[in-house]
Amino acid sequence: MRELRSSPWRPRSVAARWRRRPLVPIVASFEQVPEAQSVGVELPSDPAAPPRTLSVRPPLAGLCPPWPPRSVAPRVTVLPQAALAYPSGAVLSSRGEIVMETLWDLDHWSRDFNPPPELPAPTVIRGRHASLISLWSHNYFHWLFEALPRLAVLRASGVSYDGVIVPARLSAFHEQTLELAGVPRERWVPFTGMHVIPDELVWAAPLAPIGFPTPYLIEWLRQTLGSAAAGPPHRRIYLARRGSRRITNERAVLEVLRPLGIEPVDSEDLALRAQIDLFSTAELLIGSHGAAFANGIFSSQLTALEFYQPAHVNASITAVLAAAGHTHWSLVGRQVRQLGHKTNDHVSVGLDELRETLALMDLS
Repeated sequence: MRELRSSPWRPRSVAARWRRRPLVPIVASFEQVPEAQSVGVELPSDPAAPPRTLSVRPPLAGLCPPWPPRSVAPRVTVLPQAALAYPSGAVLSSRGEIVMETLWDLDHWSRDFNPPPELPAPTVIRGRHASLISLWSHNYFHWLFEALPRLAVLRASGVSYDGVIVPARLSAFHEQTLELAGVPRERWVPFTGMHVIPDELVWAAPLAPIGFPTPYLIEWLRQTLGSAAAGPPHRRIYLARRGSRRITNERAVLEVLRPLGIEPVDSEDLALRAQIDLFSTAELLIGSHGAAFANGIFSSQLTALEFYQPAHVNASITAVLAAAGHTHWSLVGRQVRQLGHKTNDHVSVGLDELRETLALMDLS
């Protein structure tokens, strides 16, 4: 197997840093772990069109990520007596080496592993088990696009395994997506204590670059989780939010949207199957930035308008909708300070800018 030289964490420079501060041994990839056995996987990897947003104002840099993304080589690796460790599910070889390719990028390394936190005693489990743990896999968006699709890589590899290692505290969406993906409950192995050592650990590389889902990944989710719309999309939905990043002038915003036939929906009230059925009928989504927009992939033809506040602008939904072939619009409002982290602050939408945006979107 070739070494993954396209990795953005620059293994040599990081290794040099560790030589200056030798706390935990590291290796760049599984090629440097003698007992590792890797199987290459042939799956479509063509990237989507570059993420793009339309706006009445120049889009912010956070909505225009660097392009093209780094390439990935889907593969599955089997390691005896290796550990799955830390909240992000990094792999430690049987000699305690951190395998760098199991981390996301250099930012992940600098933030969480320099120095690595102390680990508790490991939980030993019998058998061969495949990991579905990744950074923020407790979150719906990251679970849907980064953790769950590793099942596609596992199945394409032909590698057998007894169970899948999943977050210890499963939300309803974890359980429902695993069941829809055909993974029975008796094969779920909880990731307890941040430190698990199976007899053999099976690690599947991501199906696509982190943050840049491919059209194949989107189609795999549609086929695996289902999309129920029988006819062309027709519903126009306003995504209500609870908690963080709410629209503070929501009543006025809804009054502007009322002539468009918008129906407010709180997707948190719906089970996953009901969400998929609903969003497969949507032609328009409008609301404050959040993971609910990810369900737009279940529509065959969609336009989305996301409201942002300046302290939390990122291209996650932009990239997802680009991979699904959809159109994305954005409007950055005024940040309304709340107690807590500024990325969770609410947003006040400029009504004149909203009317101007809707006119350009030509939704009549």
